[in-house]
Amino acid sequence: MTVKTVILGDGPDLEGAQAQLGSALPLSVVHVSPGPDLLGRLLEIRPDLVLFDTRLTELHAVIALMDAHPAALVIGFNPADQTATVLSGETYPVTSTRELGNLLALAYATLRDSQTENEISTTQLDTDQCRPDATKHP
Repeated sequence: MTVKTVILGDGPDLEGAQAQLGSALPLSVVHVSPGPDLLGRLLEIRPDLVLFDTRLTELHAVIALMDAHPAALVIGFNPADQTATVLSGETYPVTSTRELGNLLALAYATLRDSQTENEISTTQLDTDQCRPDATKHP
């Protein structure tokens, strides 16, 4: 299956990410520059994956795409600190402020647990790098 991919923005960092993705996944890539009717262009393409530069000012179109096409994987890349943020288009019905509060509490707990797991993984990577004879595990 070919992954329909939009690279939103320009720059060598996004090009490098595309090259890495291309070696791991069969991609069909469309480069889209920010500008008028960005949302319309994204909706027309209906990508499976969107990779964008977090410095873009037209992020409202990316958020609107996630609302219209929640199955799309949307990843923001920040070249300044070499981090990536994975965004979710998952939606939840919220018909009261109580439900919104419950959703916020659940999201916060999930985030906190994720950060703890990330700290453990990072510590393990640091430990493995300090031991040249360490066995790497996937």
